[in-house]
Amino acid sequence: MSKIEPKLFDELKQTLKTFGNKYFVGEELNRAKLSADLRNYDEKLLSRLFEVAFIRNHYIKEVAREKIFQVEQLEEAVMYSDYWDTSYTKYENRIGLTSGGKFIADNEDVVLDFPFKDGVLTAGMTKEDKEEGYDDAFLNETIEKDEIDTLFDKKVLVNVKRYGDNLSEQSRAEQSRAEQSRAEQSR
Repeated sequence: MSKIEPKLFDELKQTLKTFGNKYFVGEELNRAKLSADLRNYDEKLLSRLFEVAFIRNHYIKEVAREKIFQVEQLEEAVMYSDYWDTSYTKYENRIGLTSGGKFIADNEDVVLDFPFKDGVLTAGMTKEDKEEGYDDAFLNETIEKDEIDTLFDKKVLVNVKRYGDNLSEQSRAEQSRAEQSRAEQSR
């Protein structure tokens, strides 16, 4: 059984055959190429389409005595997919969340929003910070701009080591190297 297509596709194919193989891949209509040329307002294509009575009746609208070609509607109709022999749909053969007719996964404007996204976490990572009662605080980048600038400014003291009851990491490493060299010398 041959494939039954809507009248739109019959009219389009008949008109587009005058362009040779430009809009066809074998016997199939190259919908992506046609869609791209519609979006780019290809003059030759649009001139030819204006001549087709079916397209004039369904895709050209008169507003204030001016004729407007509804390119988006024609492009949408061209991009309909046929998943079964005679059944057409504008929806893709996949399930997902959409916004404005486009899948969120395909949209580049998607942003992950979460609370305190507009803030900077200032909490410390030591026990002393916890004991001082300083809980995980966020500084809002609009309200507390000065505090954030102070946090990120260059500091006077850099490469600081802490000495006290416990030795610093560097001192521990030096001490272990010294112990290893003494052990080697005693052998």
